[in-house]
Amino acid sequence: MGAGAQEHYEAGITASFAMYGAEAQASNFYGAGNPYEYTGNFAEKLEKIGVQKWAEMMSIQNIEAFFEINRTGYPMYEVYDGNAVTPGNITYSLSSVLGAGRTPKRLLFADISTSRNANSPAQPAGGLGAPVWWDQ
Repeated sequence: MGAGAQEHYEAGITASFAMYGAEAQASNFYGAGNPYEYTGNFAEKLEKIGVQKWAEMMSIQNIEAFFEINRTGYPMYEVYDGNAVTPGNITYSLSSVLGAGRTPKRLLFADISTSRNANSPAQPAGGLGAPVWWDQ
């Protein structure tokens, strides 16, 4: 967050775009769309980095990206209720399974794993909404 922070931030985004052969478009993204900000407190700066990390992971390491949201809280999420959504947030639809305002906290074991393996652990009582062991 000191000297060279902007260069590192932009180099990370450029490397992410380069992985898809689109490095020329990276400057459009971090330039006008999501610039490095010198202002703000530590938490605001950390959020910006966390969102970038998640954006890079979501298409190639989607399971890790899912857990990264629960671990860091970035990007922020909101439940879509038919009204406008906040740009930059992840939006979940209303869920009759989890209940209003709740989002998935874990992945469940596949039915084939639990039905064919007597040693498979039981699904958690809270289902998708039950926090994983480190998110208590």
